[in-house]
Amino acid sequence: MTPVQSSDPFVHAIAATGPDHATLLIANQIPLEYQVDLLYDYWKQTPILESHFVDEDLSAFSYDLSEFIDVFFDGVMPPWPELIDAYFADPSRIDLEQLSWPEEIKAAWREMQRIGRLARPKRVCKTAIHILLDVLPAGSYRVEHYVLDSQHANTYPDRELLDERLSAYTLWSAAYLQEVLSINQEYDAESGKLDDTEVLLEESPEPVVIDMEPNSVHVVRFTTM
Repeated sequence: MTPVQSSDPFVHAIAATGPDHATLLIANQIPLEYQVDLLYDYWKQTPILESHFVDEDLSAFSYDLSEFIDVFFDGVMPPWPELIDAYFADPSRIDLEQLSWPEEIKAAWREMQRIGRLARPKRVCKTAIHILLDVLPAGSYRVEHYVLDSQHANTYPDRELLDERLSAYTLWSAAYLQEVLSINQEYDAESGKLDDTEVLLEESPEPVVIDMEPNSVHVVRFTTM
């Protein structure tokens, strides 16, 4: 594996190299707050409040969430989407300094608040990724570009249609599983292939720019020609 650095807190990458190729995997993972699935009518919870952006072990510190509700919501627990919206608003009426919580807890919650504010605009727009290729020797390369996003190699946008297809079969029957296999083959990595071309890299090449949807994954493979 080759170390990859990213200046964006939500963009993560890893690279693998071989004698004649290099493969780069990039994920643009924007943390969610609360999101309702309109088709299946239930709330999916992936709250920043329980995210991995705070690395410290805070298990030794105790705090009372009811104090948070008393101070900022007059003691009445609001619906979670309303609470989250108030917490990540910018500016927010929620000032953690008004609480008697341990300073370590308040610092962690402030960091999560900061991350949440950064994430909100990124959920509705693409992120331009600039890939620096100066680690690759100059020469000719075959470049294959694959993507998993809302429109490529992804069953989620077509889930209503796919549910209808599967409803024609008895759950977990042989025919049902065969149809699942067929669906997986239709939405395999090849269906997300955006490009397959030959390029000539010169010394100190210009960065490659990729526009990534929120919560998408891109794989770019460079193979020596």
